[in-house]
Amino acid sequence: MAEGTPKIDPTIYSCPICLEKIIRPKRLPCSHTFCEKCLQTFISRAAIGEDPEKFDFECPVCRRVTNRPEPWIDVDEWAKYFPTNILVNSLTSLSAEKFEEKLCAICLRDDKKNKAESWCYDCAEAICVSCKRLHQIIGSLQNHKISALSFEGKDDKFTFPELDEPCHLHEGKCVEVCCLDHEKLCCCLCVSTQHRQCEQVGTVSDVAKIIPKEVVESNLEVLSAISKITKEVLKHKEKTITLLSAQKEDILKKNFQRNCKN
Repeated sequence: MAEGTPKIDPTIYSCPICLEKIIRPKRLPCSHTFCEKCLQTFISRAAIGEDPEKFDFECPVCRRVTNRPEPWIDVDEWAKYFPTNILVNSLTSLSAEKFEEKLCAICLRDDKKNKAESWCYDCAEAICVSCKRLHQIIGSLQNHKISALSFEGKDDKFTFPELDEPCHLHEGKCVEVCCLDHEKLCCCLCVSTQHRQCEQVGTVSDVAKIIPKEVVESNLEVLSAISKITKEVLKHKEKTITLLSAQKEDILKKNFQRNCKN
């Protein structure tokens, strides 16, 4: 393993499909990452002539079979629902818009502007002191994991919140190391078995510290927006289910009344 913090060349992060710089990187369960547009084009072409209800696709790189993100999602929109590769997105978004300060996502929905000082992993949003306090009071929010957002050092580098993402290869292990040679997040077992000869290897915290502050803040804004959209989609889904259930009950009631008359 190389010593010290690795130097990052953002140009090495290219999409395996178009071979260009990755735009809106989407990660499959096998950890291979592609441009959202490239991945969707690949999925749509593979789905031609297939039964949408039974269709699965293979990763363009390793051929691992990947299932649809959710049963209710149309095949032509699958790519956008796969998780964003936050690390690659950070390292390839060096021209991101700067923000003077990070605002609480919850307060913004209430037309208030309060500075965010924490990140809630379960809500996937930045929150202020008051909203953090609400998390401690409200029962359904008390188990949410919250980490501090802060900047430190003479270069005002971002201190990345603790990352507890599980390793997809080793059950019970969490990712702790970033291998830039393979563009992967790894656990300690991954490093000892698969990345012993790699040169650009560093801890997640070391790699996070060299990511420009404006890039991190921009990604937090994007994640907050995605979280908001997701909640709206789920809310709409719940309303639809409630409406269909009511219609079903009405139909059954009318059929019962009709049978009684007959």
